[in-house]
Amino acid sequence: MKTTEEFRQEETKRLLEWIKQNQEDWRQICDTQGEGLELQECMRLIKELKKQSFYEIILVLLTANIFQRHVAEITTGTMLNRILETWDEDTISTMTNYITNALSLKCIEKQSNEGK
Repeated sequence: MKTTEEFRQEETKRLLEWIKQNQEDWRQICDTQGEGLELQECMRLIKELKKQSFYEIILVLLTANIFQRHVAEITTGTMLNRILETWDEDTISTMTNYITNALSLKCIEKQSNEGK
C-alpha cells in the first residue's frame, strides 16, 4: 500500500507531465496579470482539469486567475458552506457540474447582450 507521501509525489509527477503537454493551458491557469479568461475558455479548462482529476488546480483557476470577477457572481460563502456541510463522494462531480452549468448560462447571457 502506498503512503500518502508516495501518492502525493506520484500526483505531482503526473501534474508536471500534464503541464509539459499543456503549457498554454498552464500559462492561462497561472496568469493573474493578463486580460483574464473568457467564460468559454474557463469552462474548457475546468472540464479538462476535472477529466484529469486535478481538482485542486480548478480551485487555483477560480481564485487566482483574473477570471475571479465572474466567479464572484457564481460562488458565494453560502454556497461554499453548503458544499462543506453536505460533502460526500459525489461532491466534486456535483460542484464542477454546477459551475460549468452556471458558466454556460453566463455565456448565453453575454451573447444575448452582445446581440442587442
